[in-house]
Amino acid sequence: MARIAVIVLFTVFLSFNSFYTEENKPAVREKAKIEKVLDGDTILLEDGRTVRLIGLDSPETNHPTLPVQRYGKEASVFTVKFAEGKDCELEFEENNKKDVHGRSVAYVFVNGKLLNAELLKGGFAYVYTKYDFKLKAEFIKLQKQAIKERKGLWNIKDKSGKSK
Repeated sequence: MARIAVIVLFTVFLSFNSFYTEENKPAVREKAKIEKVLDGDTILLEDGRTVRLIGLDSPETNHPTLPVQRYGKEASVFTVKFAEGKDCELEFEENNKKDVHGRSVAYVFVNGKLLNAELLKGGFAYVYTKYDFKLKAEFIKLQKQAIKERKGLWNIKDKSGKSK
């Protein structure tokens, strides 16, 4: 009887272990406080780290070699209102922790809402498809919906001021 119990427990362990892979592993979130918004897609934490929002790009407002881009100020204002001075939770992807400039890249949750997704929903940013990330398909859906609804930077107007 004891042998059967050991076999059953071992089988359950193996089943759980094969299910519980890196892909299925629950995300670990790190708590932080947002000191300042640097632009629509980049924040500065109280601990001095600069964090770039993973999976998206907002029009530039603070680029060293580019002028302020169309809808950049609105994106920055949205992020300031949504996040500046607030507590947040950062979620990192195991193989995608830094960008080419050495900044941390993360999903940023404020009051339980994903800032990255909220920027896309409002048309304040576009999906950064150059790199892979786990929520890419979901982010593309959010962008398509913002385009369909002509939100934010997707509300393109012709010279007469009418939406195209």
